[in-house]
Parts: sequence; C-alpha cells; structure tokens
Amino acid sequence: MKNDTRSVFQSAPLSFSVVSAPTIDSVVGNYGDQIAHAGRTISRTVTLSGSATPGQQISLLLNGLAVGTYTANPSGVWSTSSAVSLVHGNHQFIAQINEGQIQSAVRELRRVNGGYEDFSGLRDGQTFLDGKSTSLDSGLIIEPGKGDTGITSNARINAHNGGLALVYDNLSEGGPAWNRVWLAFADLVVPLERPLVVTVRLQATGSRNRLVAYLAWAESNQAGVQKLHAGFDYFSINETVKSFVFPANAYYPIPGYSTQGLVLDISVKSNTTDIAEIISGSATIIIDSVRWEELPA
Repeated sequence: MKNDTRSVFQSAPLSFSVVSAPTIDSVVGNYGDQIAHAGRTISRTVTLSGSATPGQQISLLLNGLAVGTYTANPSGVWSTSSAVSLVHGNHQFIAQINEGQIQSAVRELRRVNGGYEDFSGLRDGQTFLDGKSTSLDSGLIIEPGKGDTGITSNARINAHNGGLALVYDNLSEGGPAWNRVWLAFADLVVPLERPLVVTVRLQATGSRNRLVAYLAWAESNQAGVQKLHAGFDYFSINETVKSFVFPANAYYPIPGYSTQGLVLDISVKSNTTDIAEIISGSATIIIDSVRWEELPA
C-alpha cells in the first residue's frame, strides 16, 4: 500500500468588517426647536447628529452639496461641529460614507418665514441710537426714532425679570416732538405664501397715556392695521399679516421702509378718545420678546 503524499492546505480564515449605514437622528434649530422629518422651522441654522460605525468618517450633504465631514466617536455618534446655515425653502440632508456608496435615509425640512428675539444674546447696557439701524441675528432691526424737537431717548438693553429686555424711555408723540419705537422685520420672502403672525410681549408704564401700535406694511399703498391698547401692564400685541410687498413709494413714513416691507411702530397717545391729541408726559416701553412666524398650511 502506497502512502498518500498529497499535502493538505488550509486557507487562512476570512475576516469581514461590517459597516452600517449612517443615520441622521436629530436636527435642532438655533432656537432649540427639534425639527422632525419633513418638519418646518423658523431657525436660520441647524445642528445635526446621528449614528455610524465608530471611527467612520461621515460626509454630510445638503441638497446634494457637501457641507462638512465628521467622525463618529467610539460610541458610534457623529455630530456637526458647527451650525449649518439654511436659506428659505425646502431642504434635504443625507449622511454618507465610502464616497457615497452607503447613504442614510433622506432627512427633509422646510425653513419658513419667521424669527424670535428675546435679546438674550445682547449685552446689558447696550444702547441703540436714535435714527440708527441695528440688525440683530434674528432678523429684527432696531431703530429708535424721534421728531425734530423730540427728546433724545435712544433705546437700551436692561436686565429685567431674570432676563434682558429692550427699553425705550421718553416715548411720546406730539407734533415734531414725538419719540417712538420702530422695529423692522428683515429677511422675509415675499410675497408671503402663508399669513405671518407677529407677537410682541411688552410692558408700558405711564398712567396718563395709552399705547398705540401700528403693525404697518405696504400692499397697494395701504398701511396696516392700527391697534389701540389701554392699560400699561404686561400684555401682548398679536396681529396676522396676510400679505405685503416691498413698496416703491412709502405710504407709511418710516426709516428703511423702502427696503423693509413690514414694520412695528409703537407710540403713545393721550388717554382720550381722540388718538390724534397732542399729549403731555411720556412713557417707558419694555419689550421682552418679539416672535414672527408663518402659519402652517
């Protein structure tokens, strides 16, 4: 019997690394709003996070364009290291690896007209000069105003009720001596697709006067709705704007009106039925927050 001299070869064991598709688990707006898939937001920027294989590099796409590369930590979590800016309209996010061979599910959202300002990002004591425009990150424009002989009131940020507030002193109206609040809403897409709700939370002091607020816009050379508010405790101005355009001719004479189509104008009148009566004395207006947001469909 002959010995079988054939050799027996054993192949090395094969090893496979399993790479999971990345996910987008969270999208948070700059106002702290959690934005669901196919949700809407008034935020100007968003931060995103999700899961992936630990150590995996994630390329994040916004509407098909790369906006950043991020690495999943040892726990398999990745997140954007800085906020991603959004323009108005519909957006799609995709997280991908391996040069796009493996992708997450699409995460959709829509940025709509709107914004929110509570002045928390400003400095206590910061001032805004009469007739000078200051644009805030929220899209709100502050511009105190005064007539030719009005008292220079300016405006300032003050600590108030545990936060910060925008304060106007010597608010009055009477011929060329008026002083008033002007707040313009910038970064709006017009014509409006949906009505815009504007809500202002404020307090007024001054026993002899009452507040007059004009939420003014231009549409066919017509000014917006005039609101009278008796009483000087805390209250909210709430008004819905159905549409407006940027006018070629300023029907409502306010600074910046040629470029800003929507303005909140707050002044004071005497506590009589005649709102045009020249008043004596003045008031202080304390604005805690301003919110403007497009209504959902």
